[in-house]
Amino acid sequence: KTPAASASGYPTEAPEDDGGAPPAPVRFLAGCVALYVPPCEERPALRKLIEVHGGSVAEHPAPDVLALVPKGADVTRLRTVQNAVSSEWLYRCAEEGRRISSKPFA
Repeated sequence: KTPAASASGYPTEAPEDDGGAPPAPVRFLAGCVALYVPPCEERPALRKLIEVHGGSVAEHPAPDVLALVPKGADVTRLRTVQNAVSSEWLYRCAEEGRRISSKPFA
């Protein structure tokens, strides 16, 4: 299926002929490790974006969790976390409608 833009601007699955129902978001985070979002202004929006695209949100940082680091986030709990990326990675994935490499965002 080819990604199509939703009203929010994020890619969605191209709609099948289903009588006009809105297209479902691309679930590019399905099967991905859980993501942790530290306390920050963006936290509610990032959590929703993660869940809409098939991901799960962890309540605490852990070795098997990918931490998203938004600008202005309280990162005191992330000092020992080795698996972290900028929240820009998630936004870019949403724009492209697929999971991209996190290396440039680490």
